[in-house]
Amino acid sequence: MDRETPDIFRQRSAKAWASHQTSPRRVHDLLRAAIRSGEIASGAHLVEWELVKEYATSRNAVREALQLLAAEGLVTRGTREGTRVAGEIVRLPLDDLIREKGSPVRIKRLNDREIPSTGPLRKRLQTHADTLRVIEHLLTYNDEPIGVWLGYYRAGVQQPLGWDECPDIATAFEHIYGAPLGRVDTTIEALPCEPRTMRMLGLQTPVTMLVKEHILYDVHGIPHDVSYCHYRADRVSFNISSNRLRLSA
Repeated sequence: MDRETPDIFRQRSAKAWASHQTSPRRVHDLLRAAIRSGEIASGAHLVEWELVKEYATSRNAVREALQLLAAEGLVTRGTREGTRVAGEIVRLPLDDLIREKGSPVRIKRLNDREIPSTGPLRKRLQTHADTLRVIEHLLTYNDEPIGVWLGYYRAGVQQPLGWDECPDIATAFEHIYGAPLGRVDTTIEALPCEPRTMRMLGLQTPVTMLVKEHILYDVHGIPHDVSYCHYRADRVSFNISSNRLRLSA
């Protein structure tokens, strides 16, 4: 019997942990998703033993997951205050700016000026012009800066001074360039935040930025706009919904 005890113990241990999430990364993913969706609201207290039960995990996994969220700036942790959700994650469409009417996302134009064109920009915009224009905007969510939007376009185009509400990209494109939007090419990279962008966003310590490149084409395949949007990775996520269901005839 003594020789069998270790095997029995290991079997019972395996069964006991089979239904548990012991990986801090998995717990972190689920907690972050709950904050992003609003299931866990900004300002909410996170109690470790409740999370252990809710996510069927271990206390160590919960603690490490909360440490990861704290490092991302999503929660604050204190001996007396406990753990509290510090802010929201702004969900933006992957291939757009924002679609919801009445969104708290705001765009403020910072500058719009003429610059010498360069080889990479001439190639992207399919132009031989010696000069182009660059426009820069600050994006805020509930008055908190979340990103900087830099756009390059051909000279002679009249840009609006600002938007009362953040428009969808198709509406903005046709309003500015006078042609329907045909295609959007999007590339996203995670990059460090450089000092000037830190100052513009009011950041005291560096954060990772999600840098989204957009190339906007009209219905004739002509590119009109090359944009680089730098978003705080601790405050912004991108979402896309696609329906791949094909109905048979």
